[in-house]
Amino acid sequence: YLLAALFGSLTFVDDTNGDVLVNYPKSDPHHLVIDIVRLAFAMAIIATIALVMFPARRAMRFLPLGTGDARGLLHVLRDVVTRSEGPISRDTGYFYHISVTAAILGGVLGLALTLKNIEVVFGLLGSISAPMLMLIWPCLLYLKVAPGTLFTPKKLLAVCGALLGLSFIIACETGVILHVAKPGISS
Repeated sequence: YLLAALFGSLTFVDDTNGDVLVNYPKSDPHHLVIDIVRLAFAMAIIATIALVMFPARRAMRFLPLGTGDARGLLHVLRDVVTRSEGPISRDTGYFYHISVTAAILGGVLGLALTLKNIEVVFGLLGSISAPMLMLIWPCLLYLKVAPGTLFTPKKLLAVCGALLGLSFIIACETGVILHVAKPGISS
């Protein structure tokens, strides 16, 4: 991926698209190497679907139900609405496995068919995940494990760091959305 991006941006400099392979000509007998690179990208994506689906299915299962003693979203909603307690069944079979996989792949296919350029997806995901990984999660973890009240200087600094990360997310998402809505604006 790095080599394709590097040589694509070196080849086209200022005219480089978000998807570097779009810059190269369509299928042509004289450009066999480009077709091989396109095929390699397709094979890499197909081969990694199973690696991506396993944690996605697992997250979609444990987010609503929770893990072990941790209560999930469905527990909280059920307790608020019905005021009942107790375990929610975690028994999931092939139907759950296949339906969640089909829902995820259907959503991804819908995005792929509606978006003209993958740079929108990368921009939206990157502007959310980078501040989360660099600022918000470490600050929240510190707040969770550090002893003392919230009003200690170090915990207040962690709260400020998390708020800074949240402001980065809002600013970056706004920039990506404006860039998509009005392509002439530089973000």
